[in-house]
Amino acid sequence: MHKRSVFAKWLATPDPDPLIEAPPTVANLPVLVVGAGPAGLAGMEAMSKHGLDFVGIDGHSQVGGIWDISNPISSAYEGLRTVTSRFTTYLGMPMPDEWPNFVPHEMALDHLASFAESRGLLGKIKFGTSFVDARKSAAGTWMATMRSADQGQEFVQPAFPIWSEPGTDPVSQWSPFNNAPPPASSAW
Repeated sequence: MHKRSVFAKWLATPDPDPLIEAPPTVANLPVLVVGAGPAGLAGMEAMSKHGLDFVGIDGHSQVGGIWDISNPISSAYEGLRTVTSRFTTYLGMPMPDEWPNFVPHEMALDHLASFAESRGLLGKIKFGTSFVDARKSAAGTWMATMRSADQGQEFVQPAFPIWSEPGTDPVSQWSPFNNAPPPASSAW
């Protein structure tokens, strides 16, 4: 009972920092989606459905994010299965009836790859490309710096970043930028 009242008191405490109003975005700039795992793919599909221009990047060579055991940032291991049933853990389309209730990571990765291919997302993703930094331009838009693994060089693209990659901490990356609001993040 005591814990609940402490929590209720904490919830009722006003935030000392007022919300910072984000500057308007420029409609013709693409949204930059960092990460082609489940959250990034879901975001890309939603933007595609609504006719929003986007560019996806992923440091690895294929979709899957944490479900791809060959991805260096993945914590997947042999024998890993989803912790929820295939009836509630899927992206866009139900998993096949013949699949087990709790899907092994290989099947989850297959599901993500099929989803990306069937939704036409693969052509919008730059694989082997990592997010480095973002800075505000004089016009108030974002200039995202990315690094290409195959060319070993950095390039800049105007975009509005959205994170979906595990291990990416938008708050610490954005704090030096004049108290700019953090970008949207599916990791939160």
